[in-house]
Amino acid sequence: MLKKIVLSVVILLSLQYKSQLYSVDELDSINNLYWDRGEVAAFVKFNLEMQKKYKDANNIDGVVNTSIGLGGAFTHLNRQKEALEYLDKAKENIGNVTNPLLISRLYNQYGELYTLSDLYKESNKSLDKAIEYAKKINDKKKKDKRLSIANLWKWYNFNQMGMIDSAYAIQRRSLQNFPDNPLVYEKIASEYISTKKHLDSAEYYLNKALPLVSGTTAFYNKGLVNATFGDLFVAKGEGDKALPYYFQSLDIFKKTKNKFVEKEIYNRISKAYQTKNLNDSTKAEYYYKKYSYLNDSISMNEKKVLGAIVEKLVQEKEDEQEHKTILYTVISAIVVLSLILLFFIRKAYLKNQQKKDRIIREKALKIEEKEQEADELKRKVNDSFEEVMQLVKTNDPFFLTRFKEVYPEFYQKLINHQPNLTEHDIKFCAYIRLNLNSKEIAQYDNIAIRSVESKKYRLKKKLELSTETDLTKWILEL
Repeated sequence: MLKKIVLSVVILLSLQYKSQLYSVDELDSINNLYWDRGEVAAFVKFNLEMQKKYKDANNIDGVVNTSIGLGGAFTHLNRQKEALEYLDKAKENIGNVTNPLLISRLYNQYGELYTLSDLYKESNKSLDKAIEYAKKINDKKKKDKRLSIANLWKWYNFNQMGMIDSAYAIQRRSLQNFPDNPLVYEKIASEYISTKKHLDSAEYYLNKALPLVSGTTAFYNKGLVNATFGDLFVAKGEGDKALPYYFQSLDIFKKTKNKFVEKEIYNRISKAYQTKNLNDSTKAEYYYKKYSYLNDSISMNEKKVLGAIVEKLVQEKEDEQEHKTILYTVISAIVVLSLILLFFIRKAYLKNQQKKDRIIREKALKIEEKEQEADELKRKVNDSFEEVMQLVKTNDPFFLTRFKEVYPEFYQKLINHQPNLTEHDIKFCAYIRLNLNSKEIAQYDNIAIRSVESKKYRLKKKLELSTETDLTKWILEL
């Protein structure tokens, strides 16, 4: 309690004396208070203001420290482009920094950004550097914190890469070296829950994590532990017991504006309402729609593009030195090979000229034939499509029969994927394959739009598609 009061006083003083430049430790204390309270916007504003002051004072440690903090905040807010810019800004100045804590934090933040961009191998390289510098930190508490965070991310990366032995080695090491970190126990519990085995062990580790977050302001840790407790009860089929934990977790991640985790909590709440002892399909669908809305609002394509750019830059840096050493050898080989090829090409040129002209003429004739065939096929497809659409609009009972004749490959792939589909299910899939929207389906099938959405939801489950899969896109690409 005393620590919280002291930190609050520091914040007030910082607002009163804005011209003050803080040391690394002082800035971290203020930043931790903002972060633990989930005040991300205030965190960003404060660090932007302080970074300007550090620049004016030519304080390199301060510029690096605020850049790393802003990189972490923008990563948290799913703004990876800005995050990368601030981390690169910190790295530009890192050669003038001697504090191993700052260097360790920088590489740890790079590791987190790479992990969230699905670059697990590159993430582990950065995390190894973070661990290397963390070991040089004199303060044991700070050293253990940096080592703990880096190892937790490496643990996650190894699991994602399927390197189970490496992940298990980090688990054992984390239990031994970081017994006061609640996320170590939460992660072990989460892995038990994911397999739906040894749920008593999962509960044991969660009960070890709980007192480590109780009575603290570490919102993120509280949110994760509560969410995993909810997962435990869902795995047991006790959705009613899971809901209080999920809603506590949801409140935390809403406040911290962590959309990634918030959307996942909505998805978990939806699953809780589907358990046997609740079985409330209305609320399950309500929270699933909230999850879908948030999921769609997060630009996954932007994330993948960023990941590809980052991966390319990293690869280019790794290859740069190798390219320098082999460049002259390659150029020499190319010159020699070019001379040899030029000799044979020149020799064969006159001989092959007539043959080339003949081949060109033959290809031209074949292309013309293919174009004629394509035009004919296009005409037939257009006629068949119009015929099928007319059967839809008139609600003709022979619609499905004719659809199977026009789109036999689609029908066969659909049945092969899920043989237990009813004729009604296949008809609904056919509507989507014809690119009808919900309003048109409702009109032609004489049902409400809400009923169409419910049918889509049930059909997606029946097709055993993941929650992230877009039903319409999946059917159109089948």
